[in-house]
Order: sequence, then C-alpha cells, then structure tokens
Amino acid sequence: GVLKADEVPSKGGVVVAGATERQIASVVFVPGKIGFQFKGRLVTRVETGTQAAKNGVEPGWRLAAINSVPSPSGTAEIIKQIKSLFAAKQSITVEFFLPKPKTTQTEPNIPTPSSNPPEPADKLNKFDKSNKLDTFSESKQTLPTPPPPPPPPNLGNA
Repeated sequence: GVLKADEVPSKGGVVVAGATERQIASVVFVPGKIGFQFKGRLVTRVETGTQAAKNGVEPGWRLAAINSVPSPSGTAEIIKQIKSLFAAKQSITVEFFLPKPKTTQTEPNIPTPSSNPPEPADKLNKFDKSNKLDTFSESKQTLPTPPPPPPPPNLGNA
C-alpha cells in the first residue's frame, strides 16, 4: 500500500504528496539494483525483495522525475539517466505519478469487511458445534455399549 505523509517511517521510504489530482510518490534509490522494470515511463514489473519493492513501488506507477529533473519518455533515455547518476555514486530520488486514486477508495474499505464477517462466522461455528454435539450424543445413546476390556494381568503380585 501507499503510505500517507503522516505515516512515513523515519528512515525514509515513500512520501506521498497531497496532490488532489494525481498523487506523487517520491522514492530514494541507492546505487545498485533498483528492482523495477518499465516501458517508457510506465512501471511494468517490481521484483520482490528489491529496493523498489521495499519502498512500495507498484506496477502502474509512472516515472515523473529523477532528482527533480523531468523524466525522459523513452525507456533507454531513462536507463541512461539513472545509470549516469549511479556511476557518480549518487543516490537518486525518483518521483512517480500514482495511478488515479483507485487504491485510496478501496483501502479504507478493506478493514471493514474483514472486521465484520468473523461475528456471523463465530455464531455459525457455535451453532455447528452444538448441533454436532447433539448428533454425537444421540448416536452414542443408540449404539450398543462395547463390553469393558479385560483387566490387565497384575504383575505387581507375581
């Protein structure tokens, strides 16, 4: 998910500017494998366990700027821009346009359904358990009781 500005961890991470039209996420990458693939400015794939994944980058984000310089539109130009900055051993700040706020509408709703269903489920389980207990006790009454097992030989007196 995307962190809101007041939920940003102190170590950095994704900072979401409060833009009304399009949100922008700002992510800092250190020289090395950044861990996302893109076609033009569009992020197409994020590899798990990489800088991009740990910073919450998601497919569908669009590159907006690198170190405050508007991002080129061609894939090769963007790679060249990132590589030249990494060659100078500089960390880079990549700004991404986030997709139109679909996630912001669904995220607040996610806790609500998950917090409600357990109640009916618990009630159903209680009914299930009592029904099962009833059927077991009824079936036990109708079954003939098996004879008790013979006592084990008493080895203590032998």
